[in-house]
Amino acid sequence: MTTLMATKGEPNPDHRSTICSTWGNFHFKTFDGQFFQVPDTCNYVLAVMCDSTASDFNIQMQREVVNKTITFDAVTIKMEGVLIKITNGIITMDNKVVSIPINKNGIKIEGSPSSIKVSRYGVTVFWEEDNSVVIELAKKYQGQTCGLCGNYNGNKDDDIPQAGLATWKVSTPTESCEEVTLPPRNKCNQNVSVCKQYLSSPGFADCAKVMDMSSFEKTCVDDLCQCFGNHDCLCNTLTEISRQCTHAGGKPGTWRTEKLCSKTCPMNMEYMECGGPCKSTCSDPGANLMCSGHCVDGCFCPNGTVEDDIAKTGCIPVNECPCVHNGKLYNPGQSYKQACKNCECAAGHWTCTSLECPGICSIVGGSHVTTYDGKTFTFSGNCDYVFTKHSDDSDIAVVGSLGKCDQARADTCLHSVTLVISGTTFSFSSNGVVTLNGSSHYKLPGITGTILPTHFVVPGPVSIFQPSSSFIIADITSLRLEIQLAPVMQLYIVASTKEKGKMSGLCGNYNDVQADDFKTDSGITEGTPITFINFWKKNSYSCPDLENTYDNPCSLSVDTEKLAKDWCSRLTNKSGVFSACHLEISPETYYKWCVYDTCKCADIRKCMCAAVSNYAHACAARGIILQGWMDSEPCGSECSENMKYSYGMTNCGGTCRSLSEQRDTCPGSFTPVDGCICAVGTYLNEEGSCVPAHQCPCYKDDRVIEALGTSYIGGDACTCTNGRWTCTDYECYGTCTIYGEGHFKTFDGKQYSFLGDCEHILTHDYCNNEQSPYYLRLVTENIPCGTSNTICSKSINLFFGRYKMILSEANGIKVVESNGTDYQYRIHTAGIYNVIEIKGLLNLLWDNKTSLMIQLHSKFKGKVCGLCGNFDGNANNDFVKQDGQEVTDAVVFVNSWKVNPICPEVSNVINPCQKNPHRSAWAIKQCNIIKSPVFKDCHSHVDSGPYYDACVKDTCACDSGGDCDCFCTAVAAYAAECRKKGACVAWRSPTICPLFCDYYNSAPDECEWHYKTCGSPCMKTCRNPSGTCSNQIPLLEANTYITRSFYYCCYWSNTTYTNTSHRNTTNSYCNSWNTTNKTNRNTINNNYNCCLDNTYITRSFYYCCYWSNTTYTNNTSHRNTINSNYNCCSANTYITRSFYYCCYSSNTTYTNTSHRNTINSYCNFWNTTNKTNRNTINSNYNCCSANNYITRSFYYCCYWSNTTYTNTSHRNTTNSYRNC
Repeated sequence: MTTLMATKGEPNPDHRSTICSTWGNFHFKTFDGQFFQVPDTCNYVLAVMCDSTASDFNIQMQREVVNKTITFDAVTIKMEGVLIKITNGIITMDNKVVSIPINKNGIKIEGSPSSIKVSRYGVTVFWEEDNSVVIELAKKYQGQTCGLCGNYNGNKDDDIPQAGLATWKVSTPTESCEEVTLPPRNKCNQNVSVCKQYLSSPGFADCAKVMDMSSFEKTCVDDLCQCFGNHDCLCNTLTEISRQCTHAGGKPGTWRTEKLCSKTCPMNMEYMECGGPCKSTCSDPGANLMCSGHCVDGCFCPNGTVEDDIAKTGCIPVNECPCVHNGKLYNPGQSYKQACKNCECAAGHWTCTSLECPGICSIVGGSHVTTYDGKTFTFSGNCDYVFTKHSDDSDIAVVGSLGKCDQARADTCLHSVTLVISGTTFSFSSNGVVTLNGSSHYKLPGITGTILPTHFVVPGPVSIFQPSSSFIIADITSLRLEIQLAPVMQLYIVASTKEKGKMSGLCGNYNDVQADDFKTDSGITEGTPITFINFWKKNSYSCPDLENTYDNPCSLSVDTEKLAKDWCSRLTNKSGVFSACHLEISPETYYKWCVYDTCKCADIRKCMCAAVSNYAHACAARGIILQGWMDSEPCGSECSENMKYSYGMTNCGGTCRSLSEQRDTCPGSFTPVDGCICAVGTYLNEEGSCVPAHQCPCYKDDRVIEALGTSYIGGDACTCTNGRWTCTDYECYGTCTIYGEGHFKTFDGKQYSFLGDCEHILTHDYCNNEQSPYYLRLVTENIPCGTSNTICSKSINLFFGRYKMILSEANGIKVVESNGTDYQYRIHTAGIYNVIEIKGLLNLLWDNKTSLMIQLHSKFKGKVCGLCGNFDGNANNDFVKQDGQEVTDAVVFVNSWKVNPICPEVSNVINPCQKNPHRSAWAIKQCNIIKSPVFKDCHSHVDSGPYYDACVKDTCACDSGGDCDCFCTAVAAYAAECRKKGACVAWRSPTICPLFCDYYNSAPDECEWHYKTCGSPCMKTCRNPSGTCSNQIPLLEANTYITRSFYYCCYWSNTTYTNTSHRNTTNSYCNSWNTTNKTNRNTINNNYNCCLDNTYITRSFYYCCYWSNTTYTNNTSHRNTINSNYNCCSANTYITRSFYYCCYSSNTTYTNTSHRNTINSYCNFWNTTNKTNRNTINSNYNCCSANNYITRSFYYCCYWSNTTYTNTSHRNTTNSYRNC
């Protein structure tokens, strides 16, 4: 582990050196502070990189004079090949008019028609209607710029070129350019006292403390002299002084008056010279709490109010803020109710209360299971499985029989369902036949308890009835089976809230926590569906265990896949019959299942219609009855004889039998179901015909009496104890993971994806208009690259207490301190990750690219919100918008968490494999490694399906130049989940996402650095001698190195230093340096102690201590440094250890033969008479012939010279360290 040095920053630092501006009366101020005027209307280059062929930007400006008023004719900005032009507030991009906000190819344009901001990483241009242009550049461009803004080197005296400012004049074909003659300055001094009076006013008092006002005073004098009393000219300069004051860290006060540069604001806003850069609004009333940056001028709401960005009524107290739901405004106190929640508007935020709603487990399509808690998985079973039962095996169980639909095909169907109640068995077959205890045919409807044969006693009523041709209902007090018969057999198990925490089986344990749904009766939580499914076989030996298979039924036929996607797309059609339910239930999962089922099924029409019926049934359970979805191809709603098709049947008395029973056959409500029913006034008889009541037979117990013309109404740390796992609760941090092209796994385990360029709040503790004492906020922004806007990295802002940490690949980690609560934190590296540990709050792990892991303390459970969810254990309610409203659509959810509401919204994007079909086959081939035997040790612990899907999408999305990064990131994400489960998979190879740790070994005989699949998250260092880190950090992928004492050492090469002058004063773990052994010094920093006597460091950047022994000769002193089991190489020998490096030595017999094999363990002895050493990459490559060499990427071939072979100095060109 390497300790990272974080730089400290100030909350509002003086950054005038990064600012160039031009304003008003032809005035300019360079980055380095030079003031001058250029009085003409020509086009000039303001700023460009001096190497214009590789410039990141080119910013130009041209003024014009209209009615004696100086203004900008055009401001032209070129970034990344995109040409942006601003003329009178009208913006064009590549000659096309655009409206703000816009975010394209990493270029953001935002603001208003009177104040426009154009930015791309490190370059920001502000255009103000009041005749001002400001350019702000990152410090990485220092000393690289040319133009009127100067060379940005800190020296203002060399900003004006010797050839004059006309050097930066650029003519254009349509340019009208003329010089403007300004009045002479000989009478200007009479205005000095006036300007002194302006600049000494209280409004500029703080400005005088932070910057030299003399240059601005001269500018003011020039304006009064040259502008003929035009106050606009003077106001431009005074406004510029006020803005420069904020750049310098000052706070300008009110200097405007009704007669001097007055400003007006709309509604009840107030104009301020120094207002917060982040406006508090009804949508985000706490925006100013975590805001960074200097103050700005503009219109602001008075204290105690926020801007109503919802109803657009101006500034109002936050408790008067309205809310919006489904496009409708709600005033505070108003509410709306949905199936399982009631939401009330309070201060612009929805406060939702969960209502008592049952849990629903579904087994549909013969393959797909959704647990009570909403976890989904798919499998092709061929056995009897326990769907649900009471955990204590006391009185109830539901068993289902899954098997092949047709022996000639591989698709599976649900063939029967069995309900067991205290020893009594009810079986339901796919053809609608119901049997009692395996033999007695059971007539519908009926109530058990008193009417069963006398030798059966079933406590409590069980009502079994058939409300439509497509469904049979079996209802007991707290459990209900809704058994679908057509188009195919499917099952929905509805459990009342009284059963929470009492259930087990394939339907899960029903505790509102998805993460432990795969917990078995033995107490173990399985990592993948297959091991969990195998556990719940009714009889362990009746059928073989399932194995992980990754068959895609749609891969067998392109035509079938196309047809399936076309038919199933009606589920996601935003204007179709299913759209009325989209806000309540996302159709995405149902669409995927529909395509899957349609591809695998022999009767594709039947399976497709069954698949869409799943979504209709789920919507009906939420109170949304969809109509007409069976009325068009490929489905059909034809019914026999005089029956009709119903989409919302809730009546259970539609049969002749229901008329005869003595008890109510509807003891409780059930989900409205579809299917054929009898018309009003008719009832279904035993022959399946609808007849009037007077034609129905009568029923007595199980006997049919012919019709008489009269109707008769009737949650681990586990220890194995006595063969069972004993598990105890262990307080774990919640983990939210983000990786690749915007793939998320929330604290509660919900997985979704989105691709956007805006800043988004991952998590913060300002929820429900309540601020916790920790002031936690984590904001990220994707950094795109390439032509396809692939995500290359992230910028991260972490707020907590009085700290703000800014993380970026370009600038590392920066810490800014302000007022607030103090916290202990530590920043270091662990493997390939940067790690931030904040005691008692969180851990943050970032790989400098797109993978980010946030581990949050359990005290935040239910108290955070954002893209990482609410951390309450229930993944089903993670999609809560910033206004407190729960949604089902990931895009709507994501858009609500933008930091800047005017940033363009994320929209549904086309599947990248459809957009780039030429990459699809390659992506599938590469990503199959996730399903391959390489990860076999992990397949039983972590479900590979979501990671495989993400891998294929990301790999399709990448440019051909960055495809390996996208692919490698996706596979690494799965490997990371495997490590959390203890499965360390060595999946990288020289051809698949290699990590060339050997690159960091500076000399051929060094082997400090090597790769490790599961590296320790914490190592001993001089700063952390105990090697103590948060126990929540998992094993990490690592570049590891070996040190003699695990402490880092430093050396000095100056002979004037004495033995004891090279100690680090921060601690005393290392002793002094022996002056007689002056070897390589560590060049990183001087905070590390020196090594013990006779030791030296063999690698810059990294630390490894070695020692030499007097028994070793000069040529044999190189020790194998992998571990202590491997000693130094003796003469003429080498070490043949896999993945470790061979040490060679030379003696008087062998000359020029000290080159070692650096690839693997396939070294052979060197024959002294046959100097034709073989290439050691693998057995397929033969030895090098005379005067030849191998240039294969990533591999090294070493050569030797003797009197026979001459001119053999060719080296491997892969790495300059590998000379022959």
